[in-house]
Amino acid sequence: MYIWYFSEDYPHKLVGEYDRKNSPDRFLFRQSKFLNLEKTPQVIFEVKKDRILKFHNIEHNGGSFKIVSPELAAVLEKYAKDDIQLIDVILKTKNGDITNYKILHMIKEIEAIDKEKTQIEYSPNEVMLRLNNLKLLHNKMKDTNIALLSEIKGFILISELLKEKIEYFKGVSILSEDEMEY
Repeated sequence: MYIWYFSEDYPHKLVGEYDRKNSPDRFLFRQSKFLNLEKTPQVIFEVKKDRILKFHNIEHNGGSFKIVSPELAAVLEKYAKDDIQLIDVILKTKNGDITNYKILHMIKEIEAIDKEKTQIEYSPNEVMLRLNNLKLLHNKMKDTNIALLSEIKGFILISELLKEKIEYFKGVSILSEDEMEY
């Protein structure tokens, strides 16, 4: 089991800004259920299209979802179609819109932190502040290739099979639990 995380190599200048005014509430994407959106989400970039189109996984400040290229979306649909929803998104750049990328919305969610082996620091009101020595319960992924980690909504768990299929896409960063710091 691996964690699909934010890419450290992704240029900060290419991080998009979720258009809160013209898009659905970004917190809807934290719900692990099928969404029927009345508006198409929009993400604004301060660069030209060609810079964005070089990446298959696009970073943004809108929350816990991923934005993926058509090629990456096709792989995800092939290996995880029952556990995800691919949602249209408009990427607004300095020289026009990109409309063929998708938001990867997670439908499947699992509780997979081994609380006996992971050191967890909580705030006085029981909010998780810090994890040390993250250990995951690998048997929780036996029936799926991708799932949202319920304890930390920004973490997407992937199987060995899916890791092998997506790790070479530009912008994708995959960490083992031993590499993860939070």
